[in-house]
Amino acid sequence: MDGLDRLIQSIDKPPAGQYRDIVARVAVEGRAVTNIAQNLKHCCPGFEEWYRKYQDEMKEDHLCKFFYRMRTDKLKQGNDHVSSFSISNLRRGFNLSIIGGMIAYGFHNEKGEYVERSIPPPIESAGCFVDSNGIGWNIQNLDGTSSKQYAEVPMHQIGIDLWFDAPPEVHKGSIIDDKSAENLCKMYVDYLRDFVKQLEIAFCGQSISATPNGQENK
Repeated sequence: MDGLDRLIQSIDKPPAGQYRDIVARVAVEGRAVTNIAQNLKHCCPGFEEWYRKYQDEMKEDHLCKFFYRMRTDKLKQGNDHVSSFSISNLRRGFNLSIIGGMIAYGFHNEKGEYVERSIPPPIESAGCFVDSNGIGWNIQNLDGTSSKQYAEVPMHQIGIDLWFDAPPEVHKGSIIDDKSAENLCKMYVDYLRDFVKQLEIAFCGQSISATPNGQENK
């Protein structure tokens, strides 16, 4: 679970320009957890019978089916099913402003001191933008093309919410009230975390860990 736990930490404090990519990686690495677990059928008697109930549950569960489909569509079509985003609020004590292309923000540090930061626009800037990955500048390249450059601002303070198209409505028999991508990702990881815990209890206390490269740690 190490890889997924790191992704959840990144969702809480996403690096500049990577929020949407991190959300998609939860689906990809979530599938890696079950792929790794299935390797135990070769060395653990009774595993297939034990795993069958989880297979049946995952096939019927709305949340698990959604992330399985998302993983497939992302890898094959590049579709992460993110349909929109919103800025829910600025965290208390955090201020953000954009003036003449300058991105400035202020916040209280751990000592309670108010700190201000400002980031001047690149020379090639053609205006600012806010999207599902963060905030930054549109860049006009010399060859006539355009690109994006994200500003290094604390995105967890800004409160960007991603929303999926046709998100799951139910998980394990309970209605899902908060359908934000962040909450759905955390629910999915919690489900997988419990799955791994039960797996370790059932089969000799083996420690099964999904790492970013899909290898198994013991």
